[in-house]
Amino acid sequence: MTSSKHPLISVLLCVYNDQQFIQQSISSILSQTYENWELIVIDDGSQDGTYPLLNQINDPRVKIFRQANCGLTRSLNIAASHATGEFLARQDADDVSLPDRFERQIDLFKKNPDLLLAGSDVVFIDDTGRIVSQRECARNKQQVIKYLSSLNAPFSHGSIMMRKSAFDQVNGYDESYPVSQDFDLFVRMSQLNGEMGSVPKVLYQWRVLSESVTVKKWRVQLVQTLKSRKKIKQIYPKKATSINFVRFLITKIGTGLSFFLFSPKSFYYYRMAAMKYNQLNVQQAQTHFKQANESARLSLPLCTLPLISKILKAKQRWSESIIH
Repeated sequence: MTSSKHPLISVLLCVYNDQQFIQQSISSILSQTYENWELIVIDDGSQDGTYPLLNQINDPRVKIFRQANCGLTRSLNIAASHATGEFLARQDADDVSLPDRFERQIDLFKKNPDLLLAGSDVVFIDDTGRIVSQRECARNKQQVIKYLSSLNAPFSHGSIMMRKSAFDQVNGYDESYPVSQDFDLFVRMSQLNGEMGSVPKVLYQWRVLSESVTVKKWRVQLVQTLKSRKKIKQIYPKKATSINFVRFLITKIGTGLSFFLFSPKSFYYYRMAAMKYNQLNVQQAQTHFKQANESARLSLPLCTLPLISKILKAKQRWSESIIH
């Protein structure tokens, strides 16, 4: 095993009541083909069995810190303050990094000395680990700016690796953002001299859970994104067009209306059903549709599933048209 005295990569992992998937998440880091890293775990006041599970890890590269709860953004900055690596990599507590993630991202940095941040393509998985959809991330700074100007994140937060020097140059995460802290970070890093891009391969699995879809989170994300838009209009006035803002509002209002008519949990399962239907997995789609109706204020007949799937597919094409 490579010595952890001088790691090249510092992995930032913040956890809060994540006992269900934390072992799988950390195992995916321990299984990386590139071994010169340290994993900095901040337990942000977990009240379940997360901390005892963390204490079972026997690897000198894993450094565990426990604190009173202060939220994700502050915890990420605390984790970064303990980092000794040249690069910072993110990992979320219920997600999975594929074995060659670090190796391929470091290779991209070596081939591109001016690269500041590297993401990767991702797949979205459900609570059982089944793939429900895939996302391609920005390949260069030009695409990054297009994503940001349309109020879409250019990268999936958990998949990124960045130079610590660039992170320090923008003073880390802005702690006035309880959510969407990654979007704000991307906005500020896009102003630096240097490139931003991604490995054109799926290297990260982002787990989407029904518990993560809430009205409160939707409302806070909306407010924080509108806050970021003010910065974007100042930095990229020609890119931050009114039509992009209208598209963003239509999407957010549609989500909020769905929450009101059905429920956040049913919205999650309707969306999962549509994804599975578009993958021609009709049986799994029908299962999710039934789960959606069980928690919906206003249940829908099964015959509406093809329509919902078409709407989701049209929305995805609409989002892709903004970038390409």
